[in-house]
Amino acid sequence: MGANVLHDDAVFPVRQKNIPINVCNTNHPENPGTMIMNDCSELDAQEPPHVITGITGKQDFTVITMVKSHVSAEAGFLRKVLAVFEKFQISIESVPVTVDTFSIVVQTKKIERYLYEIVAELKQDLHLDDIQVESQQAMLAVVGRAMRQMPGMSGKILSTLGDQQINIRTINQACDEQSIVIGVNNQDLVPAIKAIYQQFISEERVER
Repeated sequence: MGANVLHDDAVFPVRQKNIPINVCNTNHPENPGTMIMNDCSELDAQEPPHVITGITGKQDFTVITMVKSHVSAEAGFLRKVLAVFEKFQISIESVPVTVDTFSIVVQTKKIERYLYEIVAELKQDLHLDDIQVESQQAMLAVVGRAMRQMPGMSGKILSTLGDQQINIRTINQACDEQSIVIGVNNQDLVPAIKAIYQQFISEERVER
């Protein structure tokens, strides 16, 4: 997400053949770099993995937040929402969900042409209590397979951003606990990446 180091089309063929990828640092060619593998157990046995492997992000998303009472009890509701976006051929980046509120995160450049039509259809078809649209949003991704072994990791990350007065707009954590995607304002993306890097990666390197 946003790293722009390897194109998807370059990764998928070698992934299918289970060929490891070594991402190196141009400025420090002697550094062993980062290995992308299906099975990292042998490397982990030699050296425990870092808690956070990577931090990256992308700007210019639009977040459409819908509110409807008892929506969790309404069968097929999410399918109806996704069908509206499918009608306009718009791919969805993330779907953060709470009890009566859920959001759809999409790239602004893909939705801006159809935004008013989509909002109108959502209002008409789903009988929402409220709908809000926010642009100028960024998605920050924190990835690390060792995060699931650290209790309260997501709380520590959010606390780090709070200490820097960075407002968190959305949060979505994978069930495997290996990635956390946090929504922030566009202008907060770079400060957020720097804060998390300083707190978790720089300090971990010093300790090692």
